[in-house]
Amino acid sequence: MGCRILYDRNSGRAALYCSTTEFAFGPVFVDGGRDQGDRDGAERAEAFLRWLQTYDAPPKDLNVVGTARWARSHDPRDLTDAGLEAAFSLWQMEELSQYEKEGR
Repeated sequence: MGCRILYDRNSGRAALYCSTTEFAFGPVFVDGGRDQGDRDGAERAEAFLRWLQTYDAPPKDLNVVGTARWARSHDPRDLTDAGLEAAFSLWQMEELSQYEKEGR
């Protein structure tokens, strides 16, 4: 059980959901153009989850619900709505550089 991705090819949108509670949460990831590395919404959601695993800022920066668990898992379900919004905004600024780093 954990965080999963829902993707609708017709609308080009993806969302995160918790497979334990069956609730969707967080931002909507849309199919991207060149500014988003020409990736679809599901690929962008996967990239966000990978980026989140590498984000080691102090938990208070992201309004984490459970700091001990965050230190182990970097699970987006441990973020408050404000924390998830902050993380998404930070990731959007780093998205293209992430793809470049991962492509090497």
